[in-house]
This record gives sequence, C-alpha cells and structure tokens, in this order.
Amino acid sequence: MIAALGLAGCDMDDRGNVIIQYKNQVIAVPPSMFKCPVLKKYPEVKTLKDSQVAELILELQRNNVTCAASLETIRKYLERAKARVEQ
Repeated sequence: MIAALGLAGCDMDDRGNVIIQYKNQVIAVPPSMFKCPVLKKYPEVKTLKDSQVAELILELQRNNVTCAASLETIRKYLERAKARVEQ
C-alpha cells in the first residue's frame, strides 16, 4: 500500500516575488503490516453441527480482530509518517 502526500510552501525571492514550491511525498506501508486472515475453505453447510458453527464464528471473530488491529497499526503508521514529512 502506498499513500501519496502533497505539500505546498510559499516564500519570497530577493525581488519580492512569491515563490510557490510543491513537493510530493510517497509513503509506502511495509507488507508485513497487512494482517487480515481469511478463511480459505468453509465447512459443508448441510452437515454442520452446532459446535462447528460456534468454532467457525469464533475463528471469523478472531480474524476480524486481527484485521482491525492491523488497519489501526497502518493508520497510526501513516499519521506518524505524515507528521514527520510536515515538520
């Protein structure tokens, strides 16, 4: 994942002319931060027992928590990177 950030700044030259500078900054998120487990195969619905449904729901919930934490980590990473660029 890559986030692009555009920055602009103004200054004056010796003759009083306004100088506008643009700088683009690309922030790449390391692939190791993406942790969203996905079930590759679901059990056969017709023969599913209650205990298997419960196990499936728990696994999906764990995957959801892992993915949400991963996205929050990425959000914080991008916020820190943006803050450093804007300094």
